[in-house]
Amino acid sequence: MYWLEQFRPPASGDSVQEAALLAPFFERMKRFGLEGKTLLYGQGWRRLPVSSAASGPDVERVLKRPTCC
Repeated sequence: MYWLEQFRPPASGDSVQEAALLAPFFERMKRFGLEGKTLLYGQGWRRLPVSSAASGPDVERVLKRPTCC
């Protein structure tokens, strides 16, 4: 199971502010057993440089895998 979530980074591009926004979100995902299984995307599906989310290759693999038996 993975969690797919859109994230809109701060318009200022401030990485400290971005980290402050994401920290409580990732803590919540961890409590639900979704640590490392959170797929974040930005506008236009661009990948985000977030270390607590699933890695790029993992995202590609999950999104391309069949959903049905």
